[in-house]
Amino acid sequence: MTNTTGLRRVVAASMAGTVVEWYEFFLYGTAATLVFNKVFFAKGASDLDAILAAFITYAVGFAARPLGGMVFGHFGDKHGRKKLLQFSLLLVGAATFLMGCLPTFAQIGYWAPALLVILRFIQGFAVGGEWGGAILLVAEHSPNQSRGFWASWPQAAVPIGNALATVVLLTLTTTLPEAAFLSWGWRVAFFAFLYGRLPCDKQVFEFWLGGFIAVLYPACWCSPDACPLRALMVIREVGAHLSLGLCTGLAQGGNLPCQPTV
Repeated sequence: MTNTTGLRRVVAASMAGTVVEWYEFFLYGTAATLVFNKVFFAKGASDLDAILAAFITYAVGFAARPLGGMVFGHFGDKHGRKKLLQFSLLLVGAATFLMGCLPTFAQIGYWAPALLVILRFIQGFAVGGEWGGAILLVAEHSPNQSRGFWASWPQAAVPIGNALATVVLLTLTTTLPEAAFLSWGWRVAFFAFLYGRLPCDKQVFEFWLGGFIAVLYPACWCSPDACPLRALMVIREVGAHLSLGLCTGLAQGGNLPCQPTV
């Protein structure tokens, strides 16, 4: 494997991880306006109160990012960038998935926004570690004469993740009735990239997730517009097409070169 081929694999893996991380990070911002203000916060004197509360929790992720960058940078120096990148991907994926599993304010009261804030902090912490780690990984494997060029590629992946988050929620809002979207449809967006991360058999995952949705939302069995199979079809399409080969890249170790270019 030539140095150029190895470098391109590093760049591709770093960009894939960055797209996924920022998809999940920005997904929260869009969902805060469309969903979170309605399902996770008490209604105040006006709808604006709940929207502002949702955006305050959105800011928690930005506050956690510098801390994540420092912690992951420190341990990345000791244990290697690739291992820390894998861990950050799993961490932000777990936080995002758990957001999609959270009960609503009507079900558990103020525990709902409290748990949402905790998960948002974990999400921002992991994104801060991944973003800095991805750029450092590429920079450390790049030749001196073109280090800035190659290190800019992970940064270019950030708006891709933002655009994907917008497209996924736009698709869900336009294809599902409002009641179904607010009930379970929005959660599909938070499960989508988990499908692409899993190295296990996808049919097993779909069977498990279908049972999870049916148990958590018994009303799904009562309405054709809220059928769990529709959610699974959306997950299959979104996860399969947007995972960007993450299972064969960072999530399964990949074949990235172990030593940086000096």
